Amino acid sequence: MRVFLLFMGLLLLPSLSHSESLEISANDDAAKFGFGWYLGQQRLAMDASWLHHQDQGDVISLGVNVTGFASSGQRPVEAGLGAKLVYTDSDNIDLDGGALAPGGFVSYTLPNSNRFTFYGHLYFAPDILTFGDNGTYREIEFRLYYSVIDDAELFLGIRNTRVGYDLSPSVHFDTGLNIGLKMRF
Repeated sequence: MRVFLLFMGLLLLPSLSHSESLEISANDDAAKFGFGWYLGQQRLAMDASWLHHQDQGDVISLGVNVTGFASSGQRPVEAGLGAKLVYTDSDNIDLDGGALAPGGFVSYTLPNSNRFTFYGHLYFAPDILTFGDNGTYREIEFRLYYSVIDDAELFLGIRNTRVGYDLSPSVHFDTGLNIGLKMRF
């Protein structure tokens, strides 16, 4: 319950934002809920997410990225660099901790088929950037989006969220395929 309340508190942060997005993705074992928003002139992207795995536990994150176009043209590559502040709570081994994970994302929409977008992100924290019981943190995700309407997309994704603990084996909070929905408003 405290994990859920912490996540809901993070959702109160975007009161000064210009645009928002809401997403949910799931597979048989895990569900991820995310909320994103931009600050300023759409150059500073913020996000809050909660990943719940029914056997492994929870991962809550708050991220910030400076965004921009990494190429020119009709459908440029969008990229962002920043970091996530992450809290992990493992159910199986009763360990929790956190990390400050630098990383970023890349997004590319096909120029001749603008309904399809490729997206990927990577965030990693070595031992020096972790606290509590955490030793390392790694989050990798790739997605293929299909734009159903202007402000709603379906996606097929693959993600791997792993925490290495100081005194215990690593825990994969989620690994494998997922399907999801992203809405912008």
